[in-house]
Amino acid sequence: MSFDASRFSFHPWHDYLGVVMQQGRVQLDADWNEWVAQLGRRLQAGTLDTVGRAVVPRTTPEGVDILAVGSALTIGVGRMYVDGLLAENHGKPPLAWNVNLAELTGSAPTPFLDQPYLHFNETNQPAPAKNFNAPALTGGPHLAYLDVWQRELTHLQAPELVEKAVGVDTTGRLQTVWQVKLLRDIGNADCFTPDGDVPGWSALIRPSSARLSSATGEVTGEPNPCLAPPASGYKGLENQLYRVEIHRGSIHRGGLQATATFKWSRDNATVATRVLEIHGRNRLVVESLGRDDVLGFHAGEWVEILDDWHELHGLPGRLHRIRPGDGVDAATRSIILETVLPDGLFPVDGQGRTDATRHTRVRRWDQAGIVRRADGSVYHDLNAASVSDGIPVPAPGVKLALENGILVDFSLIADGEFKAGDHWVFAARTSDGSIEELDHAPPRGIHHHYARLAIVTLPDAETDCRIFWPPQVSGESCDCTVCVHAEAHNAGTATIQQAIDAVRARGGGTICLDVGTYLLRAPLNMQNVRSLRMRGQGWRTVLQPTVAGGAIDIVRGIGVTIENLSIAGIVEGRTTTAMIDIAHSADLKLAHLTIAAAAATGATSAAIGLSGVILSAGVHDCILAAEQAVVATPGKLNYLLTANLGLSDNVLLCGERGISLDGACLHYSQLRIADNLVLGCTQAGVIANGAALPTASVTIEG
Repeated sequence: MSFDASRFSFHPWHDYLGVVMQQGRVQLDADWNEWVAQLGRRLQAGTLDTVGRAVVPRTTPEGVDILAVGSALTIGVGRMYVDGLLAENHGKPPLAWNVNLAELTGSAPTPFLDQPYLHFNETNQPAPAKNFNAPALTGGPHLAYLDVWQRELTHLQAPELVEKAVGVDTTGRLQTVWQVKLLRDIGNADCFTPDGDVPGWSALIRPSSARLSSATGEVTGEPNPCLAPPASGYKGLENQLYRVEIHRGSIHRGGLQATATFKWSRDNATVATRVLEIHGRNRLVVESLGRDDVLGFHAGEWVEILDDWHELHGLPGRLHRIRPGDGVDAATRSIILETVLPDGLFPVDGQGRTDATRHTRVRRWDQAGIVRRADGSVYHDLNAASVSDGIPVPAPGVKLALENGILVDFSLIADGEFKAGDHWVFAARTSDGSIEELDHAPPRGIHHHYARLAIVTLPDAETDCRIFWPPQVSGESCDCTVCVHAEAHNAGTATIQQAIDAVRARGGGTICLDVGTYLLRAPLNMQNVRSLRMRGQGWRTVLQPTVAGGAIDIVRGIGVTIENLSIAGIVEGRTTTAMIDIAHSADLKLAHLTIAAAAATGATSAAIGLSGVILSAGVHDCILAAEQAVVATPGKLNYLLTANLGLSDNVLLCGERGISLDGACLHYSQLRIADNLVLGCTQAGVIANGAALPTASVTIEG
């Protein structure tokens, strides 16, 4: 539903801190609503900046934990923060006392089919409930994810908002809604597969691309009896808050927008009432017919019938026209529709009473009759039927007239889509004939926020995708300048790259990596580092590129040591790509590394690549598995000049070459290749071509 507000004035670019009351002034709802919006954004932004995009606090480690047992899913009790919004599963009975928050909370997890904000039932939502246990869903893997958004709540959904002492609603509420859903059959994707590589995920999480522009202008042929004197601008006699809302969404294909529809209201769609009974599928007995003759229901008007099931499933209600003539009966408090509702869509009991838990309601929309373009030509005729799917959204650049000189036009960005529930509001004022002009404005709502929870393979297997905050810290000292943990790195809150940047800024230091898998969405940039040492905890500290490229780039580094960790990834392209790529560096040490580099079709993988000037470098006690273990000039530079290069005591598992120092190579002082075990090479174990300067030694032994 929507709020009976005068306007919404909050804009983050104003950077306002608060709202200050002045003495003797009129109090306006917009001022205090703006203060709530300021506070809400401050809390959301602060939480997002502190903990990251999607985390579960360690104080509630079971928060939205997904477990699969016998093809049934459960959702753990606790909290999760998604884009700074708090989503909390309060659980199921038995209730227990939470000492920390001094409140009762559930102690049992929530069944997937019994979520508080995602209702499944045999009457109106049979497909998910039945198909969930069907053979098609006994396999997998399926992605369980969290959908979080904010819902506008009035007394029509929450009757307790009405204070019985005064008998009227005085305020509304913003409610954070969370829903656990399934994205089926995601193939080989895992928790940290890039969004674009998870089938259907990018399209699901993509925000609305809808945009709206509003303006005023003269409309040829627009009826205007009893309006203000002719002038450019808003011509209504009342201050209004207009609402334009997408009724039926659609996917944008080839520039066509005609499959999406919209509706509009001059009162922010707040003329609404609760439906108590439905008789004959077209007579609605309602709680009220309106406050007065203006803010009420009238014969011939368009109304939308909906309930919580429609709203929480992201579906529009039913648009019907009230029967002309006798469609409103004050004696029986009834609204009579011109056409009957579909059978069973809004369940009633034997006496016609609606289900009170679903909060069936009806709200008025103000589109009517002929819809015209800005030039006065007929665009759409709402009188052609008594049931509507809304006004078709016009092609970009086509302006439609609402009323009283107000024009709107729609557009899309990035070949996206209109989504049901996208809405915009703008105020119109009689004092100067102005409206709040929108210029390709994004929707005011509804904005969904998503987080991956688990990979589920039914009947009883799941992989936890949640990220915890704060990162686990063990021990009293790690003897490091910076300690990095996999959970914080993968969450984007404390990454390896941030640690490298910090050590580079201070002129040197040691980075310690805890046990875990560190996902790299781009190679670590070690350009111009000095006295940097990065060490892991052995083979269980894993750097894993999530794109087909390398893991570490070292350029003009001095005094760099990388040791005690593993690297595993895939490369692609037409050139040789190395997991560790080194150029123009001195005093370099790589030790106790395990590197596994696979190659896509047409590519050549390398564990370590050397190019440019390499002075006093050593690769020792490593296990290197790639098509080429150590390779010169892998693509960045086309020459290699070495002085005191040592490659010793390594195990090289290679598809083509073990050590490949060919091409434009020049060696000075010592080049020592010693005591390596080289296996599986189809071309050569060691290639050392090029030239050596006088007094230099090239040694291949052991």
